[in-house]
Amino acid sequence: MPIMLQRRYGIKIGEKKCERLKKQLGLRTLYPHRNTSVPNPRAGKEPYLLKDVEIREVDQVWVSDITYIKIEQRNYYLCVVMDWDSRFVLGWSMGRKMDAGLCLQALEMSLKSGRRPRIFNTDQGSQYSSEDWQSAIRAEGIQINMDGKVDS
Repeated sequence: MPIMLQRRYGIKIGEKKCERLKKQLGLRTLYPHRNTSVPNPRAGKEPYLLKDVEIREVDQVWVSDITYIKIEQRNYYLCVVMDWDSRFVLGWSMGRKMDAGLCLQALEMSLKSGRRPRIFNTDQGSQYSSEDWQSAIRAEGIQINMDGKVDS
């Protein structure tokens, strides 16, 4: 965070002070918890399109993932769609259920910009391997790329 503050806003702050301020504000770093990316066993494997590919331009590759936010003892799920190159958030959706509908809402918001990626990258979670998600991506003429274990 101190590096981002320096680069983006010109604010110089040490690591310890940053941690102290985060604690005072009740902020905490998000990190992976339980494994929620369970592939849909009925979904077909997609070829990995990004091997040895340099992402150098906007709208070359979009990415999406889901995280959760705990608010008053309840988990809410946040799905974000962003451009890989610029890291610009194109769309997002938040809800109580972590399902394909959550991801489709974020996708819909992203597509309203009029922009389209050539490749859409996700993990192999059941939301992204669902027929609803994959057919929505294909209907836009976008190639699907899914991270995961590489078969050797």
